[in-house]
Amino acid sequence: LKRRSFIMPDYQRLGSHSIERNIRTILFFNGVSFSVIICHTILWSKLKGKGLGFKFRRQYSIGRFIVDFYCPALKLAIEIDGNSHYTEAANISDRAREEIIERYGCVFLRFTNQEIYENSDGAIAKIMECINGLTSPTPLCKGGVFNHVE
Repeated sequence: LKRRSFIMPDYQRLGSHSIERNIRTILFFNGVSFSVIICHTILWSKLKGKGLGFKFRRQYSIGRFIVDFYCPALKLAIEIDGNSHYTEAANISDRAREEIIERYGCVFLRFTNQEIYENSDGAIAKIMECINGLTSPTPLCKGGVFNHVE
């Protein structure tokens, strides 16, 4: 999975639109969905600055892959999947990528854009459960799979 660097369009061509429209235009030029950026921003606002008690990083490299969010202290990787991940080929690719990253000892949590956008508090609760499981004597998260315990 190769990430493209952003190409900033000529601002004179953008005119005097609202900031949101300018951002949408920039993201359109770079092939990035606006909803993906919104969901990443929502989750990052909760994770940044040790918001959950641990330092998280954005767009972190693990081997030859880049994960959306990563906590080095816990080896916890978090991915937000957009619409492009709902195909059979994407599921196979995602699973293979996840297995390679898990070989580095990482635990993987995966959310959809819709989960973050509609229920960010529920996603944060799942992340907190996993953090508590990773820091407790008997982990709830192991082997890269979050085992939900009620």
